Amino acid sequence: MGYTWSDYEYHINIPQNATYITPADYSDEERESLRSEDAVVNMIVLCEQTQKPFRIVSNELEFYRKHSLSLPRLHHEVRHQQRIKRAP
Repeated sequence: MGYTWSDYEYHINIPQNATYITPADYSDEERESLRSEDAVVNMIVLCEQTQKPFRIVSNELEFYRKHSLSLPRLHHEVRHQQRIKRAP
């Protein structure tokens, strides 16, 4: 009777002039250069696995820079589900 998490569909209004990037479209070097630029916060990233759109916010970008982490390739929900599966 109830809804499960996987039944939820995204209905996001994305502007026509939005810039999309997919993880497959950029190499590791390009990802590193995107991490060093602030332009990535104005782009929409499509999840490598589900094609769901997500954004990288400026605080998140600063965290990745501070800890020398690469930009994510997966939507935050997919990453969360992976963390849950790894939990003991």
